[in-house]
Amino acid sequence: MKASIFNFSYERSDGSYVVFNTFSKAVIAFDEKNKFEEILNDSQEMSEEFKALCANGMIVSDETDELALLKYFHYKAKFSSEYLILTVAPTMQCNFACPYCYETPHNGQMEKGVQDALVDFIREKIQSGARDIDLTWYGGEPLLCPDVIDHVSSEVAALAEAYQAKANFTMVTNGSLLTKDIVTMLEKNKIHSIQITLDGLAENHNVRRPYRGGQGSFERIFNNLHLFAGTKIRVNIRMNVDKQNKADYAALRRMVESLRPEVEISVYPAIVEHLNKDDLREDVYLSGAEYSEFLTDCYGDAGEEAENIALSRNRRYFCTAELENCYVVDEKGNLYKCWDEIGKEEFVCMNLLDRTKVNYCAISRFVADDPFDANSKCRMCKFLPLCFGGCRYQKNYFGRTKCSFTSAGMIQYIENKYFHL
Repeated sequence: MKASIFNFSYERSDGSYVVFNTFSKAVIAFDEKNKFEEILNDSQEMSEEFKALCANGMIVSDETDELALLKYFHYKAKFSSEYLILTVAPTMQCNFACPYCYETPHNGQMEKGVQDALVDFIREKIQSGARDIDLTWYGGEPLLCPDVIDHVSSEVAALAEAYQAKANFTMVTNGSLLTKDIVTMLEKNKIHSIQITLDGLAENHNVRRPYRGGQGSFERIFNNLHLFAGTKIRVNIRMNVDKQNKADYAALRRMVESLRPEVEISVYPAIVEHLNKDDLREDVYLSGAEYSEFLTDCYGDAGEEAENIALSRNRRYFCTAELENCYVVDEKGNLYKCWDEIGKEEFVCMNLLDRTKVNYCAISRFVADDPFDANSKCRMCKFLPLCFGGCRYQKNYFGRTKCSFTSAGMIQYIENKYFHL
């Protein structure tokens, strides 16, 4: 028997010793540093402690190739036909002018022919074995096209019911166009969760997420949150975080969560990514390590477990863009692998109106990337089961990925999540 290659361990200030397995997500604390080695070396005794460490993946058999096992789970998820994950932008128009936006807004909305082609595409995927359909409405601003959302959602829901598949609907919206009638339509179509962005308190948010005319949007969005009172729709408030607004997070969370229990609502942070090579303001953006530190500080402030951050997710890939059965769809019916590439013609994988022409190069940039390659710097990293090589878009665009995990950040995460310090 041997210790797992994915055991991350450290000694605490009180002399106790912590082992966290990044593959199984199990954690254990020993009274003293040498206890783990003693249990491992006494494997012939098969103590209850030894059995527990085996059951949690911290001790494995000598024959176990953990890297091969992780690779199997990674590729099993990547090429599964059971799931279909679509992010659909019925328009690329937007009524906001966010300075960090990576998209280029343009006129046009999804016409009926494209809507029907999208439904046909989903039908074919279901007939080919997809049983779990995940459709996220995106943009631009999707609520500029409520009729498209209503029509396609109802059609896909009927398809799923007819074929005994599961349909899961969500939405990403800036929240400014919500009305009572729109919320009723969303609930009718079983859009069970909505992501709305508030980039800090009013002063910071209004600079970062203004209307196209320059007016602030914070008050309108926050007031619209009350429209969800008494509905079954969960509201997830996203705060895009960088060095300029990170101090607002704790106060914004308290403000938003004051709407409970009438509104099912929560707040989570997301790092603002440096996606434009011509943007020289690198000092504004948080590094992966800085963001990790910010996350653990935030959850420490909340006095709760950090269940929503990436470390806790038991999935076998970094991003759904790596999956064969995952696409982003624009209003013209163009399919892309990553929403950071939407609107860029060279990255169109195919078009729903003519699926005979396939850009396999655009697909393989994400699907064929292999963090287990012998030349990959990630191959033997203890954190590989958590990030699987990181963001493929960053790797394609910048020629490198930004490491999200450090030993110091991991220790801080474990302390906050499991020891509530």
